[in-house]
Amino acid sequence: MLVFIVRFFLFSFQESPKFLLLCGRDEEAFKVVQYVANFNDKICHLSLEELSAADQASHTTTTWGSSRVYNSNDYEPPTQSSALNSESHHHHSSSIIHRAIISPLLVFLNKFLELFQSFYLARLTITTWIIYITDYWGFSLAGAYLPIILAQKSINGSGIMLYTNYIIIYSCGIPATLIATGMVEIKFLGRKWSMVLSSLLMAASLILYVEVDTEIANIVFNGTEYFFQSMFNAILYGWTAEAFPSNVRGTACGLSSTVGRITGSIAPLIGARLLNA
Repeated sequence: MLVFIVRFFLFSFQESPKFLLLCGRDEEAFKVVQYVANFNDKICHLSLEELSAADQASHTTTTWGSSRVYNSNDYEPPTQSSALNSESHHHHSSSIIHRAIISPLLVFLNKFLELFQSFYLARLTITTWIIYITDYWGFSLAGAYLPIILAQKSINGSGIMLYTNYIIIYSCGIPATLIATGMVEIKFLGRKWSMVLSSLLMAASLILYVEVDTEIANIVFNGTEYFFQSMFNAILYGWTAEAFPSNVRGTACGLSSTVGRITGSIAPLIGARLLNA
């Protein structure tokens, strides 16, 4: 409830200007750009006309792997005099569909293909997906089945004590993210070795969980696992945005999170079969 109140009443999140431009809402996109500039105490020298011109230029996209150019402004809205006949009405409907659906899909398709336009980018994309898949897989299985396993051992606590244990365990994630911000600045660790170290310690915590036979051990190893997991994820999310070029950064981050969350949704179904076996 507290997070809900903070999200909707204390923070004012703006829609993405790029999304608004794709939907033909240029004036709203311009207002968002002005809002961001004002928030950062900067002067916005961009005019609405310049933003619209840049939008029109960006909508002329080249399909990857061919010389075909697709112009998203091929459809013009019908004039007032022609709006009465059925042919221009159909033309206007096609324009709306193209602007709201087809154009964004073509932009996404081109951005997706750009992730594989070179060996380096293709390797980076696939490797990042594998990292997210395994990360979300482990996170979902640990969250779903560790409490069940502990309950079977009759050491998971009950009532107020159960929720007290959860508060202690998940509180470990707060200092972990703060420590992560400092670890990445250490020269001999950096982002890569900080993630390697935190993931190894997270895996070690899960392996040692097999030996849990008391409530204290449950709290210690569960808290340790969540500590290193939070540390790893804090670095991973920042590293993903840094690893990809700016022209595909949003697509890369979004797709990586998507494949991870899909895996996280499937993991408990497979985990249930393994647990029963």
